[in-house]
Amino acid sequence: MIKRVICIICVVAMLITGFACNSVKQPIMDLTPAPTHMDTQSPAQMPTLSATPTENAVISPTPQFQNATATLGFVGDIMIMQNQVKGALQSDGSYDFTGSFESMRELFNSVDVMCANLEAPLAGEYAVYSEAAPTIPPATEENPNPLKPFQTFNAPDELAKNLYDLGFDVLTTANNHCLDRGIEGLRRTIQVIRKAGLMQTGTFLSKDDIEPLIIEVNGIKIGMVAFSGGFNTMNYGLPKSDLYSISYLYDTNYVKNMIDSCKNAGADYIIAFPHCGDERVTTPPARVVDLFHDLVSWGVDAVIASHPHVVQPIDWIEVERDGKTVKAPIVYSLGNFISNMATPCDFGMYVQLVLEKDENGTQAVSISYLPVYCIRQYVGGKTIHQTLPCYEVSTKINANKQLTKAELDAIDRCRKFVIEICGTKYLLND
Repeated sequence: MIKRVICIICVVAMLITGFACNSVKQPIMDLTPAPTHMDTQSPAQMPTLSATPTENAVISPTPQFQNATATLGFVGDIMIMQNQVKGALQSDGSYDFTGSFESMRELFNSVDVMCANLEAPLAGEYAVYSEAAPTIPPATEENPNPLKPFQTFNAPDELAKNLYDLGFDVLTTANNHCLDRGIEGLRRTIQVIRKAGLMQTGTFLSKDDIEPLIIEVNGIKIGMVAFSGGFNTMNYGLPKSDLYSISYLYDTNYVKNMIDSCKNAGADYIIAFPHCGDERVTTPPARVVDLFHDLVSWGVDAVIASHPHVVQPIDWIEVERDGKTVKAPIVYSLGNFISNMATPCDFGMYVQLVLEKDENGTQAVSISYLPVYCIRQYVGGKTIHQTLPCYEVSTKINANKQLTKAELDAIDRCRKFVIEICGTKYLLND
């Protein structure tokens, strides 16, 4: 994987709206970020002139602009539920999720930057790892029609290191589960991610930490911003002093300010990661379509979305911006990448975006996708959840153990399901 230098540029320009959450008191770790995948890149060597040029001195010509390209990969929600935690437990008490992602390594290593949405806090074992989905409490006189409580998640710290080792670079953390273990769990998640060598955006440690994520790849500066349309525990009373911690999608001024911050930081191309929409629906509602058009008109160049848990179409849209027509790729929902959810929520997709920079600016030149399927295999006495690329030729799929006919049939159903929604126009040539 060709990885380059990262520049994280701080710009404080925020408007915050009110949220709420249940705070679980936990110690905040003092973690120094580990090195990332990107290698330090020296500035381009410029031609120099003689200190005392003579009449016949030859001056080197100004170098011509060199076109640059960058390839980015994206997958959807990484959800770590109770059965997945059990499957990752090792005999020594540690956890290892490598088997859940190993078959995707080749794809991850084929891009410059690999991104995903982490929908499980890393709040520590003392905050209790993901538990089974709760049941509806019995009706009472005070509450005759009780609602089913939200399911909450919390994954072992080893997950972050496993994701880094397998080729991930960026995790977005603005989603409806980011407060599942309270504000302290949110902050610890950021620290664990950064300690593992990964980058993240969408939630913040402090007011001084609020900044867009700017990644420089092959001379292309890519700005990344992430927002969530809601938070499951928002009715639990998050103090106003902590409102800066989370990025809210429906605060228009906040969103615009973050986009402008990317521009001010010198971003050549801006990608937004909104977490919103209707769950288990394969067609985006009109309000979401309109919102994503707005994001592009406000300055975003690509929209890569999550939350519905199922895939939704890929499209190119055109909007008027700064007096000209802008064409931007939209992924309405990546679907789940890995979870314990049932079909079709175990059908997702890997998306690949290619950017090109020339003297006229930076633009996306292609977008493509490949269906992925989360399979459960009984290996070594326990059930392992593993995400597999759904290649047309099944012999290219490297699972934890040989695939049965029933498993191959399920992979085929996944491939057909996703292609029916997204079409063949952008299907990755495998």
